[in-house]
Amino acid sequence: MKTLQRFLSVSLLFTVFACVAPSDPNNGTVLQASSIQQSTCNASDINQTPGDPEGKESYTLTPKGNQIEISYKNAPFRCDQKVTWEAALSGQVVTATVRPEDMDPTTVARCGCRYDVSAMIGTLSQGKYTIKIVHKTDNYGSPSTSQEVHSEDVQIP
Repeated sequence: MKTLQRFLSVSLLFTVFACVAPSDPNNGTVLQASSIQQSTCNASDINQTPGDPEGKESYTLTPKGNQIEISYKNAPFRCDQKVTWEAALSGQVVTATVRPEDMDPTTVARCGCRYDVSAMIGTLSQGKYTIKIVHKTDNYGSPSTSQEVHSEDVQIP
């Protein structure tokens, strides 16, 4: 009987800790992020650093119902690299991350390109949100890096 009680106590304790494990505050609640478009290479560019000081990149955030359309012009990635979007909500902050589909490529092109990429992010409730666009690199040759390249407030009607 004592063995059964200990087993149940340990099982219950494990279940409680498993169910109330803290969530990662950096990830938040996952939102739907649907890629709309990735252009062909706009310009070959050796400098693949996002948020470049020359101002080649631009961003447009447009509310569309309970979603936000994000357009990121001249996003620097490797040549012939497909990208995807991920999004998370933490409070009133949406973090939209654009990254390579293949985060661990075995081979890569030896050039950089600038692409126009866009996505629909949502579903969001009515209110004001801060949208942060984060550019993430792959792990080829060195660990992946993430850099916030733009932040803007958007009102969902």
